[in-house]
Amino acid sequence: YDVIEFTTNIFAVRAGELSLGPAQLDCNLVVRKRQRRRRTPFDDNFFGGFSGNDIFNDFFGRYKAYPFQVTSPPLTVNVQPLPHEGKPANFKGAIGDFRFKAEASPKEVKAGDPITVSMTVSGAGNFDTVSSPVLDSKEGFKVYEPQAKQGQVSKVFEQVLIPQSAKVKEIPKITFSFFNPQTGKYRSLTQGPFSISVAKPEGGELKIVEIPQAVTKTAKEELLGRDIVYIKESPGKLKRTGKYLYQRVGFWLYHLIALIIFITLVTFYKHQEKLKTDERYARRLQAPAKARKGIREAQGFLAKEKSGEFFDCVHKTLIGYMADKLHLPAGGITIEAVKEILGAKNIDGEILDKLTNIFSACDMARYAPLELDRHKRETIFNDMRKVIDSLERKKV
Repeated sequence: YDVIEFTTNIFAVRAGELSLGPAQLDCNLVVRKRQRRRRTPFDDNFFGGFSGNDIFNDFFGRYKAYPFQVTSPPLTVNVQPLPHEGKPANFKGAIGDFRFKAEASPKEVKAGDPITVSMTVSGAGNFDTVSSPVLDSKEGFKVYEPQAKQGQVSKVFEQVLIPQSAKVKEIPKITFSFFNPQTGKYRSLTQGPFSISVAKPEGGELKIVEIPQAVTKTAKEELLGRDIVYIKESPGKLKRTGKYLYQRVGFWLYHLIALIIFITLVTFYKHQEKLKTDERYARRLQAPAKARKGIREAQGFLAKEKSGEFFDCVHKTLIGYMADKLHLPAGGITIEAVKEILGAKNIDGEILDKLTNIFSACDMARYAPLELDRHKRETIFNDMRKVIDSLERKKV
């Protein structure tokens, strides 16, 4: 008989005495079934040498399959809890025997430019429990969430760091802690620190432009009133007279049409004059149309699976829309400035969170060598539409 072994790895999710199995395998037991044949002239002594197992019985034999289930006995596994002694403060649950390597690139940048830190955890163990290694300090950096890529024997984390000033001289050391079940002890592996050179950005530090508060004019109080008109108890003597010109429908219809045309022309003239003289008004008016055009372009890039062009279009559309709605220069738009202004206008916190996530995803896609999957791109696209629609309904 043949023996087939099935090998797999299992990982306990809680401590205690656990029962494993039984394992079951559904299969078919194939049995050859012989059928009786009617005797023929060939069944004589001439072929006697094949009696009991002749060639005709082998040829005309039939097979039948019987369902059969194989069951193994269950196993009892005693799972020990992780020890508290020697547990590092940054331990996140990684269990196995791992190796850790980290590197940063580029190492010569300007303040505000991204640096990608690649951290690779390899070895043997449960990679589902492996979380991103931890920076000892984030001071002086704008830090984005790491992106993970898991293989069979390794897990790679890529994290974008942006130095905020030329005073930053190094990336702090990075620590990865895990529990080794073979030795029964915790272990912490460290990489870095990494020396970097950060130059001052061209044009000086980024400045946030504040919008002066609009002067609110208080309308003068209007006093409305009229004399008391006494109720007339009887209409008096009535008589029919011919209709005056003002009593004819055509008279009022003619004047109504003329009034509508006059109001339309005046409104259109004032609108055109305001577009020429009031830059804030013109930008606010044009912002929705530009945003709709950008949404259509982003939707086209999303359908064509052009990730880079899609995030560039989303970033350009939101920057342009916010600059026009808030009357800011496009170069002065930052997420902190936008959140401060919109927060003062009582915009819903969920909208501000979506806006932050969109800017972060755009920065990640534009600066990090990673490509977000289609589901995340569709989420970013839908969030952009919701943010713009909400701000339009709020009349920001």
